[in-house]
Amino acid sequence: MRQALTIAIAFVTLNAFGQTTHLKVPIVSGNTQTESKIDTTLKVSYVNTNDSENPAYYLNGQFVNETFLKTLNPKVIESVSVNHQEIYVESQKYYGQIFITTKGDYTPKLVSLNNLKSKYTNLKNAPTIFMIDNEIINGD
Repeated sequence: MRQALTIAIAFVTLNAFGQTTHLKVPIVSGNTQTESKIDTTLKVSYVNTNDSENPAYYLNGQFVNETFLKTLNPKVIESVSVNHQEIYVESQKYYGQIFITTKGDYTPKLVSLNNLKSKYTNLKNAPTIFMIDNEIINGD
């Protein structure tokens, strides 16, 4: 009797805490949410991260890297204009130009990461990978 009771408890426990094989998972795409089909397999999707179609950014007429825009305060922007023509800058093709003009009293101080590395570390000419906000960027 004890053995039958132990087997019954084990059977109920395994069924209660076992893997659910007919679970529908919500899929969010943009602003819409749909429900997946019944599936227990894992699917990995890769997004095409082709960076070759980026525009060239100019701040007060000076060519800057797009990562600089993450640090720019939106309150100091006076105007933004967009030119849709393709352009080559330092043998790199850009698909358009974005010109950002700041207010007169704001003058950003631009410094390269390589200059910061040479000033504040002893790595000098050692190869270095720069990362800002979990994004690997170019040293200049």
